[in-house]
Amino acid sequence: MATIAKIMHGSTHLRRWAARWLARLSRWLPLTPLGLLAVPILIWLYRAYAVRRQDKIFLAACVCGLGLIVLQTAIVLLTALWLKLRRESGAGRLELETGVPLRTGHRLGLVRWNPLVKIEVEWLEPAGVAATFVPVGNDIVEEATASDRGVFSQIVRRYRISDIFGVSRFYVTRRVAQPIVVRPSGGKVHGLQVIPQDVAGDQLSDPRGAARGDLVEMREYNPGDPLKLVLWKHFARSGKLLVRQPERAVSATQKTLAYLVAGDADDATAGVARAVFEQRFLGSDFLFAADGDEKPTSETQTAIERIVQSSAARRHGGDALGRFLGKGAKHGIDACVLFVPNRIGPWLERVVEHLSKKTGPCRVMIGMDGRIQPARRGLMHRLLLQGSAGPADGKDLPTICERLQNAGVEVFIVNRVDGDYGPASAVMG
Repeated sequence: MATIAKIMHGSTHLRRWAARWLARLSRWLPLTPLGLLAVPILIWLYRAYAVRRQDKIFLAACVCGLGLIVLQTAIVLLTALWLKLRRESGAGRLELETGVPLRTGHRLGLVRWNPLVKIEVEWLEPAGVAATFVPVGNDIVEEATASDRGVFSQIVRRYRISDIFGVSRFYVTRRVAQPIVVRPSGGKVHGLQVIPQDVAGDQLSDPRGAARGDLVEMREYNPGDPLKLVLWKHFARSGKLLVRQPERAVSATQKTLAYLVAGDADDATAGVARAVFEQRFLGSDFLFAADGDEKPTSETQTAIERIVQSSAARRHGGDALGRFLGKGAKHGIDACVLFVPNRIGPWLERVVEHLSKKTGPCRVMIGMDGRIQPARRGLMHRLLLQGSAGPADGKDLPTICERLQNAGVEVFIVNRVDGDYGPASAVMG
C-alpha cells in the first residue's frame, strides 16, 4: 500500500510539472489550439488532393488557408514586438477604490488602428485587479477595477495579442514602476453612532471614579482629615463631627479608541472604517490603530492610510489589540470601537481573548456587502425559500456574533451597499 501511495504521489507531481511546462510552452507558441489543428489538416489536404489529384480548388483553398495563418501569425508577432519594445512609463501616483472602475491613463497607441488584431490586458501585480481596454472617443484606454486594498510600487501587465480569426496569439509581459494606492470603498455608509466616553469633570455623578467634584457630600470625621473641612456649625448643634467631601463626577466626551482587525474577507469592514473616519463619526478626539501598525494616531488621514496598509497583516489579525487597549487605558480611555472581518479566521480567538479582559464599553462593527438572509421560520418559509441562500460573506456571521457577544461586547452589522446597520440580533433575525 505504501508503494502504491508513493507511485500515486509521484504521478500527481509529474502531472503538475507537465501542466506547468505546457502552460509555459503555450505562452511562447504563437498558435492557438485552432491554429495547431488547422495547420496539419491543411497540409494533409494539400498533399492528398492538391498535389496527388491535381485538384485546383483544394490547391487554392489550402494555399490561402496556410497563407492566412502565416500572415496572421506574423501580424500578431509584430504587434507583440511593438508592445514589448515601446516606451512605457507610469503616469504618476494611481489611486483606486475597491469595486470602482478607474481609467488609468494607459493607452494602446498606434496599434489600435490595426483591425486584424485584438489586444487584451490583465494585471499580474497587484493581484486582484481586473483590467480591460475600453474605447474613449478615437482612443482606447485601460480601465482597472480593484477588489482588494493595499499599497503597491509597480504594475505588471500581461498582454494577450490574438488575431480576429482565432488561429494565433502571443503573450507579452511588461513591468512598470508606478506607486498605487487602493482604498476600500465606503459605499453608502452614513449616520453610524459611536460610544460616548466619560472623562473626569463635573457634569455627571460617577460612583466609580475618584472624588474630584464639588464639596457637597458629608461623612463622619476620621483622624487625619483636614480641620478646614469640618462642619463646625453642625458640630455646635449636634455634637457630631462631620466633614465635607467632593462628589465623584465625570464629563461626557467623544474620546474613543478604535482598532481595525485584518483578516480574510475584511474589505467591507475596512470600507466601513474608512467611512467612519472620513465622515468624522468619531469626532476629532480619538486614538486609532490597525493590524500592521499598532502605533496610535489621532489624525484622520493617517488613520485611513493605516486601514489601507493593514491588508499586509491579515495573517496576524488581532495580535496587537491587547497592547493597544493597554495604551488607551493609560490615557484614561476605556470606550472602544472595533472593526472586524465577516469571515472566521485566526483573528477571532485573539480578539475574544483580549475583549474578555476588557472592562469598559466596546462596540464591534462588522461590514458586509448585501443583506443577511433572515432566519426562516415555519413550513411555508422553508418550502417557498428552499434553495435560496444569503450572501456568501455572511455565512460565518452567526458564529462570529455569538463568540463576540459572549465576550461581553455589542455587535453591530453594517451593510456597505445601502448603508443600513443595526445590532446583530435585529439584523440577523
